[in-house]
Order: sequence, then structure tokens, then C-alpha cells
Amino acid sequence: MTTCPHDVPRPESAPVVRESVPHPPNLPPVEQLIAQGSSAKVYRVSPTEVLKVFEPDVPPSMVDREFAAAACVAALGLPTGEPLGQASIAGRSAIRYRFVEGRPLMSIVSAQPYLALPVMVRLARLHAAMHRIRVGDRLRPQLEVLRTDI
Repeated sequence: MTTCPHDVPRPESAPVVRESVPHPPNLPPVEQLIAQGSSAKVYRVSPTEVLKVFEPDVPPSMVDREFAAAACVAALGLPTGEPLGQASIAGRSAIRYRFVEGRPLMSIVSAQPYLALPVMVRLARLHAAMHRIRVGDRLRPQLEVLRTDI
């Protein structure tokens, strides 16, 4: 089993404290929106970087936990977008991530349904590998997060 280091080294480009990135006081243009969910929108802000901007009702502690978890996962070498730092955009919490080139799984499966099973198997193996990693007390257990924050 792999263990998450207690002091996950931050990448050289990641600030230790929150920073305000030089940005207008509004969100990035809608043309840059590449994904969205119930708690955040993701914008492609450069060829190598995306910005995940959280909704105003998402508590900063939740954003901090996501950043810590992403930094831990990236430090362990799992295939993920590397977190580059935290920011504040238009009064909202945000996380800067390195952009990962690829196609959304749903677009692959929709275009080539015969790939659904191999894609699901690959995703399940990655998911299982992630759950084999021990992070010690660096992150709160998921059940506790679900019980208190969701």
C-alpha cells in the first residue's frame, strides 16, 4: 500500500497561501467554460491551465479539502490534474489545475458504445487503486465529510 506523505510537497508554481490572480472582477468568459457541476464551473484559462470556480455557497473549508486531496493524489503519481494553487475570483473560491488533455468518457462511450465495458473496467481499476492508498490523518474520512458537509 502507498502512503500519502504528511507534508505533501507543493509544486514550484503552487503558492503556499491563497493568492488573488490578476483577473477582472468577474468570471472568465463563457466561451472558456469546459465543464460544470452543481458546486463549480471549470474554465480553460490558458493552454496549460484550468480554473475551477466554486459556487458562492460552497464553504472555503470544502475547497481547502479538495485542494489538499488533489495535492496528495498528484504527489502520489496518480493520473490527475495537478493542483497549482488556490485563488479568489469575483469573491468566489477557486483552484487552479494543470490542464489534462483528453476526451470526456461519455463522449467516447457515446461515439463508440462497444468501448463501454473496457472503459468501465479501466475506470474501476483506477478507482480501486485510489482506495488502496493510505493517507493517514492528512484528510478527513469520506464518510465523515458526507455526514457533515453534504
